[in-house]
This record gives sequence, structure tokens and C-alpha cells, in this order.
Amino acid sequence: MKIYMAAPLFTAAERLFNKELTTRLEKLIPDATFHLPQEESDKYLPDLKLVAEHCFIGVEDCDIVIACLDGADADSGTCVEVGYARALKKIVIGFRTDFRASEVEGVNIMLKYGVTALVNIPGSFSMENIALMVSDQVNALVSKSYTCSIIPVGHGQYDARLYNRLANFLVGVRANDLIASGSVDSYTDALLFKRYFVRTGHMPGSSSLSLCFEDRVINVE
Repeated sequence: MKIYMAAPLFTAAERLFNKELTTRLEKLIPDATFHLPQEESDKYLPDLKLVAEHCFIGVEDCDIVIACLDGADADSGTCVEVGYARALKKIVIGFRTDFRASEVEGVNIMLKYGVTALVNIPGSFSMENIALMVSDQVNALVSKSYTCSIIPVGHGQYDARLYNRLANFLVGVRANDLIASGSVDSYTDALLFKRYFVRTGHMPGSSSLSLCFEDRVINVE
């Protein structure tokens, strides 16, 4: 799976953000190959036409475009990449950490309805949470047909049915829904809970419905 990172890359802050987000996503989605244009575009300067052609080729060659849509109005070059990817019927995930309002969910209506999914992220969130939210959306879109079966070892059929229903629910649920229902204490825990559950199909314990994830225990009400 190839992922193209579409984003403005003109300032030091933008480049640092793009690089750190890509690095974190590489760890969260290890089976993907990431294309970060800023890592190669400099070698084509000062020929801006070659820079643009390189970006178009990157979009053509990818399976998914992840687009940063921050700004009072999203970066024009990023918008072109989003439109080109849509024309090529690619999966396009737009995300926004900017709290400024626009027409629909902070963006122009052509972006809102031009992307496959739009993720609005509070600007106060850490880079870790931003990466988790974006990777969660990637996994949701590429794993729609995934099903999970829970068979707790040493437990009865009632527990097995309960876990199986919960697992199948989590395959399609958004982490936001887990937070709204009070199932977990934080957005990070919600994402970790969902990712662990769907990927491994295993939940230790039955009476308290608690999930062990690395060195933490996430309790589910």
C-alpha cells in the first residue's frame, strides 16, 4: 500500500510537521510505503515544472492520499492533488487541525465532498493523537470487510457471543463513539482499544471487560 502525503511544504514549521507526522504514521501503518514530496522536491529546484510533475506522478502511483487541509483556506497545491486523486478514484483522507471555520467542517464544500473522509482534529491534540486519528481512518477505509471473532478460552458460550458482538461492533465504530459512550477515559485509549481489538481478536478477562494493552489496562464499562 502506497500513501502520498499531500501538504504545504514552504516553511520550516510545515516541513517539520509533515516529517514528524509521516514518521509516526510509518510506525502505525508498517505495511505502507509513504511518499513525502518534500524529501525529493528540492533536488528538482529551481525547475518548478519538474517539482509539479514529480507531485503528479506521486499521486498517480499511490493508493491513498493523506491531505493536510489546514489554513484559512487549504493550500492550493494540496487542493490540486486532492482533486487529481479523486479523478483517479484514489482514496483521499483529508485532515484538519485548524479551528477556523469555513463552509463545511472548516473547508470549502468541494473539499468536504471531494475527499473520501475528512478528519477534524482539535488543534490542542499532540502529534501522537493526530497520527493515531489519521491512521485509524486509513485502517477503517482499507479494512471495511474485516471481521473479528472472539472466542475466550475457558469461558462459556454466553461470553463468547458477547465478545463476538462487541468485536463486530468495534470493526465499524469510530473512536469518537467510544468516547461519547463513556467506554474509555481518553481518545488515545479509545484508538488503542479499537486497534488492539480488531487486529488481535483477543480480550483477556470476562467479568470486568478490561483490555490489556502493553503496560496499561483499559477498562470498558
